[in-house]
Amino acid sequence: MRRPRLLIPALGLATSLAVLVGCSSDRTGTLASKKATSTLVVSQAVPELSPVDVDPPGPSVGDRLEFTAALSIDGKPAGELNGVLTVQTPGKSNGGSVVKEERTGTLTFQFSTADSLIVNGTSKYQPSEKEMEVGDPQVRSVTGGTGAYEGAKGSVTTVHNADGTYTHTFTIKQ
Repeated sequence: MRRPRLLIPALGLATSLAVLVGCSSDRTGTLASKKATSTLVVSQAVPELSPVDVDPPGPSVGDRLEFTAALSIDGKPAGELNGVLTVQTPGKSNGGSVVKEERTGTLTFQFSTADSLIVNGTSKYQPSEKEMEVGDPQVRSVTGGTGAYEGAKGSVTTVHNADGTYTHTFTIKQ
């Protein structure tokens, strides 16, 4: 009996893939990451804020808050943070309850001309407040980086401190 020419290579490929997936997966069935995890704590000075009100006037979807701030690590200057927050869902007060405003942010933590971390995600804010609530941790995704942080993925937890500064704790896989 003659076998089709493509059957044997196809069976070989299927077997190789099954072995590869079986050997490379963790208990949840997802591919295991061999990347090392590291933690980086970055302090941010009080930011310079530039609100941009789009039509209609007043709080509305699309309003932006652009900002910049100096960064430090272990008390030493470490670069600059530049970001923009865009309102996705305006906050409002309903009687005694408050619905927090949702803003999507894109932040660039620039540590040198070559080294940066890119952060994206949504956070919640009190209605009509420009900055995060003091002491309320917000988590966003680290979606990439450059230079020493090329290929970085993970998360950053940001806390607004009582003195107006911020603390960013990164958990990064590279």
